[in-house]
Amino acid sequence: MDANYLKEMLKIGTSIDHNFIDEFYDILFDSNTIFCINLDTILEWLELNRKEFVKSLKNKKRFKENTDYIVRTNVEGTHHRKKEIWFTKEAF
Repeated sequence: MDANYLKEMLKIGTSIDHNFIDEFYDILFDSNTIFCINLDTILEWLELNRKEFVKSLKNKKRFKENTDYIVRTNVEGTHHRKKEIWFTKEAF
């Protein structure tokens, strides 16, 4: 039984949101990078507040930066920088 078959069965046989299934399978089976899970995706899935989650992430020390997750700064335009946090599959 391959991953695509299971993915389609989940879509047909459950009430799980199809977008969630697609995103989850893309991460699980198609990702070739170590840090492949974007924090914003997790926050959307779990309906969590970004500020509170990041605060908890840093205070709990359960996850180690550059081992379990990395922080990237993206430059959007010329005046705005956004920090992105990316997790490994194992950390998630």
